[in-house]
Amino acid sequence: MTAYTIYEYKDVSGRLLYSVQRGPDKDFRRFRMVAGQRINNWDGVQQVPYRLENIGREQVRKVLFVEGEKDVDNLTKLGINATTVAGGSNAWGKLLKQQPSFCEKYFGRYAEVIILPDNDDPGRKFAEDAAQALHDVTSVKICDLPELGPGGDVSDWISNNPGCTASDLAQVIQECYYEYKPPKKDLTSSISNNFEVNIYDTATEAEKGQIENDLEQIHSGILAKLDGGSWSGNTYNGKCPVHDDKKASLSVTLKDDKILMFCHAGCGMESIAESLGVKRSELFRHRRAELKHAQSQPIPEADLTQVISKVLEEREEPDEFDDKYLPAVLRQFSQETSQLTEAAPVIIMSTCLAAMGAAAQLNLQIREPNYFVSLYPNIWTLSIAESGSFKTTALNVGAKRLLERERELLLEIKSDSEFIDAMVADNQDPEQNEEMQFYLNRREELRKKRRVLPEKSSWEAVIDRIDETGGGVWLLSEFGAWLSALDSKHNSGAGMKQALTSLYDCPDFYEDSTRHGGSKLLQNPFVSLSGVSTVEFLRGLLSRDDAGSGFLARFLLFRPPAKRKTPDALPLGKKKIQELDSYRLISEIFTQLEETTQPIQYELSPSAKKAFTEYHNQLFQRFYKMDSDKQFLFDPFIKRWSPGVLKLAMLMQFLIDSETNIISEEAVTAGISICLYAETCTKHLFKTQLGESEHQGKERKVYDFILRQGGKTDRQKLLRSKVLDGGKMEYDDKLNNLEEQGRIFIQRMDGKIPTNAQITLTAEATPQSSSPG
Repeated sequence: MTAYTIYEYKDVSGRLLYSVQRGPDKDFRRFRMVAGQRINNWDGVQQVPYRLENIGREQVRKVLFVEGEKDVDNLTKLGINATTVAGGSNAWGKLLKQQPSFCEKYFGRYAEVIILPDNDDPGRKFAEDAAQALHDVTSVKICDLPELGPGGDVSDWISNNPGCTASDLAQVIQECYYEYKPPKKDLTSSISNNFEVNIYDTATEAEKGQIENDLEQIHSGILAKLDGGSWSGNTYNGKCPVHDDKKASLSVTLKDDKILMFCHAGCGMESIAESLGVKRSELFRHRRAELKHAQSQPIPEADLTQVISKVLEEREEPDEFDDKYLPAVLRQFSQETSQLTEAAPVIIMSTCLAAMGAAAQLNLQIREPNYFVSLYPNIWTLSIAESGSFKTTALNVGAKRLLERERELLLEIKSDSEFIDAMVADNQDPEQNEEMQFYLNRREELRKKRRVLPEKSSWEAVIDRIDETGGGVWLLSEFGAWLSALDSKHNSGAGMKQALTSLYDCPDFYEDSTRHGGSKLLQNPFVSLSGVSTVEFLRGLLSRDDAGSGFLARFLLFRPPAKRKTPDALPLGKKKIQELDSYRLISEIFTQLEETTQPIQYELSPSAKKAFTEYHNQLFQRFYKMDSDKQFLFDPFIKRWSPGVLKLAMLMQFLIDSETNIISEEAVTAGISICLYAETCTKHLFKTQLGESEHQGKERKVYDFILRQGGKTDRQKLLRSKVLDGGKMEYDDKLNNLEEQGRIFIQRMDGKIPTNAQITLTAEATPQSSSPG
C-alpha cells in the first residue's frame, strides 16, 4: 500500500482540473498543476463532482453519492455510477457559496441521486447537507446500509460482503432507502404575496437537452407500421412508406444511441420519419447523440486554389456566401432559419459564430508556440445591407440560443432579487442569515454568466459588465448609431474607436479611466461583436482613414446581395425556429461550450497547417500585386484576415468535433471560405460605397438603377425612381458623366435629352447582376 493516494478530478472530456492527495493519517491536501508545476491551492478553481468523466455521460440517469473518493472508486470497480465532492463532511457550505449553481449544473439532469451516508455524526451531516442541496434539482433518496460498525462506510460494506455484485447492492438499497423530504419552511412572513417561487412555465434549452428517448419502444412502433418486412441480422427490411414500394427497400437498424433508417430508392430520412409519424429527434437516444450523428456528415473536399480563385473573381457585386465548406450543423442552421425569416444567411451564420465565441470566451484558445500570440474566438463582423433587409432579424436569429439563455438568467436574477428585497424589508441581516447569503451569492454567480453586452448604455457601464462577466457579445442592430452614441458618451470623445480597438486582442490587462478620476483594470476582456448597418448611415462615421488606422480592419466586412422579393405578409404555416432540428443541434453546441470548464488549447493538424500556410502565402501575394494606394488601404485588413482564419477555425472544429484539441483541415478551410468572402466584400465596398465621393455615389445610384431594370430604362422612369434627391438637372448631370465614361448610351434629339429618352448600358455592363441602390 502506498503512503499517499492521489484522486484526480476531471471534466466530462477527461481533462485533469485538480487533485486531492490523501495521506496515511487521512490528512487531505488539494493541489493543481500549472505548466508542469504543482500549486498547493485551488485559487480560482471551479469544482466538479468526482469521476465526472464517467457520470457525465448522457445515458447515466441515476448515481450514488458517497462521502469519500475511496468509496467512489470501490463502487466504480463494481460497475456502479458513483460520485462525491472534495472536502468531506464540511464540503457543501463553502462549495455552494462559491458556486451556487453547482447542483443544477451537474445533477439537474439525473432522474435520481441516492446518498449512502457513513455511519457516524459527520457522515449523517454530510448526507443531510448533500440532500438539502440536491433536492431542488432532482429526486433524492438516502440509504443507511445495514450491519455497518461505528464510522463504517460503503467500502466497509463491500469488504464485509465478499463477492458482492452491483445487483446485490442495488437489492439492499431497494430494501433500505427512504425518500428525502426537506424540512418545511414558513416563508409567508419573509416574502411578499406576489412573490412567485416557480418562474418557468416551460423547460429551458438545457433541460430539453437532457430528455432521453425510449429508443426500444420507438423502434418497435416503427416496425409495426411497416409492411412486408423481414430480418437480416439486426436490420429489419420493410416497404418504404414514402414511395410506391414494390419490394422491401427500407432498412431500419436499432443502434445503442440511435435508429438508422435508409431507403435504397433514395428517400430522405426526414420524409420517411414524417410518413411514419416520428420526429427526427425521436430517432436518437438524446440530443448529444443526434449532434454526433450530424457532426459525422462529410464536408466536401476543397481544392484551395480553386476556392480562392472562384471567390475572388471580379464581379459587379458579391454573390451570396457559398456555405458548402461549413460544418453541417452550422450550414443547416443558417439555411433553415434564412428560409424561415428571409434574413441573409451570412449575417445569421456570422452572428451565430460571434455568439458561440461569447459562450466559450477564453475556453477555446491557440497559444504559443502554435501561433505568434494567443488567439481566442472573439469574432467581429459588420454586415452592410440596405434598409428593410431583415438585418435585426438576422442578429436575433443567429444569437437566439444565447438570447434565450440570457432571458433565463434574467428571470432567475429577478426571482432572487425579489426574495432578497423581501428579506431586507423584513429587516433580515445578510451577515447573520445564511439563506439570504445563499441568494446573494447565487445572484452574483448568475450575473457572471451573462454573455450579451448592453447596446444602449454608457462606456463605463459596458466596462463594468465586462469586469463582472469577463465579456460577451455586442449585437448591434444599427452599428452606426451605436458607434455615434458611444462616441458622445465616452469621456475621450474621438478615442472611442481606439478604446474598442484595444479590446480586440483580449489583452492580458486593459485599464480604463473613469469619469471620477479612478481606473478599472480588466484581465483578458473578451468581446465578440456582430453589427449591421446601411451604407448611408456608415458613410461619414467610417472612412478610408478608419481603414488605415486599423479600427475597421478588425471587422470581417460582409456585403450580402439585396433580395428583390416581396416578403410574405404573414407566416405561411411555417415552423417556429425552436422547432427546427438545426436549432436543437446548435443549442447542444452552446450547452457544451457553457459546460467547458477547462480551456481547450488547440493545435493544427499537419494538413491544416498546409492549408493555412497556402492561404496565408497567396493572400500576401495578392497584396503585393496591388498599387501603393490600395496597399495602404488593405494592409491592416490583410494582417487580420490571416489570424482571423484561425479564430474561426477553433469554432469550426468545435462544431465538427467538440472532443478534440486538434484543428482539422476541414475547420481551417471553413474559416478560409469566410475570410475570402470578407476580402471580396471589403474590396467591393471600398471600390464603391465606402471608397467613393458623394458625386461618385450619386453616379453609382443612377447606374445601379438602370442595371436593375435589365440594363435599359427611359428618362421619365429614372426621374420617378427618386434614387437621387435633386431635380432633373442633377439626373441629367449624372447621365452626361456616365455617358462620357462610356458606361451608358443616351438616345438624344438635336443634342438634347428628350423626356422619354431611352438609356441603355454599354456592352461592358453586366445586366445579369443586380446592385443595391
